[in-house]
Amino acid sequence: GMTIPQYLMMTGQEQGPFVDELRAGCTQAVRADLALRSVVEQEAITAEDARYYLAGALLLLGTIAQATGRADQAETNYREIITKYGSSSAVQGAHVNLGKLLAAAGKPAEALDAFSRALSGKTLADSSFVLEALVGKADAQSSLNDHAAAAVSYERCLAASPRNEDAPRLLWKLAFASARGKNYRKSNDACLRLLKSDSPDLVKSRARILLARNAEEQKNIPLAVQHYEAFVEGHPEDPAAPEVLLHVGELSADGLRDYRKGASAYESVAARYPS
Repeated sequence: GMTIPQYLMMTGQEQGPFVDELRAGCTQAVRADLALRSVVEQEAITAEDARYYLAGALLLLGTIAQATGRADQAETNYREIITKYGSSSAVQGAHVNLGKLLAAAGKPAEALDAFSRALSGKTLADSSFVLEALVGKADAQSSLNDHAAAAVSYERCLAASPRNEDAPRLLWKLAFASARGKNYRKSNDACLRLLKSDSPDLVKSRARILLARNAEEQKNIPLAVQHYEAFVEGHPEDPAAPEVLLHVGELSADGLRDYRKGASAYESVAARYPS
């Protein structure tokens, strides 16, 4: 499970406000759960309405438990929703969150099943849950080394994502999975889209390196050298720059038989990165 410090670091929250918000959320969720069960007992609302609200309360409680490292309790809540409230829209969220738990526990095959069930169409679709399920499914496929399927899923993620800020992350995942699956054309297309976008500089630098490695895998040494040189020129302060420039020298001398270019690259390493 995820610890509170890990969760705070991931979400960029301060501990004090988070604890206050969590305390309020827990209190409200527990009160809601107890109140709804009491109402059901008094037959103040229909059974179908009760199922809807109780499933929602369980989903909220499970989400809180998951965020605070109580994975066992969260899993219990999610499985109760799936088992008892099959017609509720909360079932989709339960499958998605259960998939995340299983993925974090190093069970990608089980996580893949959970995410696939969230996308099965048997539950009411929530656009945010659909995107999370698509990303989770793709990540699980990648963990299982089914890179071709993962790439297809990442493409579906990009098509389904309503938020532009998701694009760099998903494009990088698509580029990497495609390269692992040796679909270099698809990987290169994703990398080039990243380079033309307003993605963070770090993402663009990694896209340039991946373009170079793809070219090298395809035995296109001149293109590989071109991309490696573009990386060094565009990101001279990157910690990987000296090693990349050394590799340019190796490729130039051994791959292209251009010994002058190789020597020039080695001299540049010595001059620019003396340490």
